Amino acid sequence: TLRNRTALKKWTMSLLGNPVVLQREMTLLPMSEVIKMNDNTKSIAAHKALEELLGGKFQVQKQTEERREQIRREQKKVQEEQELAARKHRMRIAQQERELQRQRML
Repeated sequence: TLRNRTALKKWTMSLLGNPVVLQREMTLLPMSEVIKMNDNTKSIAAHKALEELLGGKFQVQKQTEERREQIRREQKKVQEEQELAARKHRMRIAQQERELQRQRML
């Protein structure tokens, strides 16, 4: 709900006249994720500072970050494979065009 500005605004306005219970599940975002929304470079420092301050690791966050990183790597791999396939396709077309030009010259 916090990420959906329309839903949050609607809920906030409803509190003025007719308070209602949120109809969506809410979760807490780690502070480092909130910081990342504004400044990605400070996110890692904030994460480490919170770990030191609280004296422990954030297992749920760590798992979430690992999963996001895995998805990012998989997406990058797919993109690279698509780019390679496109490059090979362009090379085949260029080769066929050169062969056609040679045949026309004969």
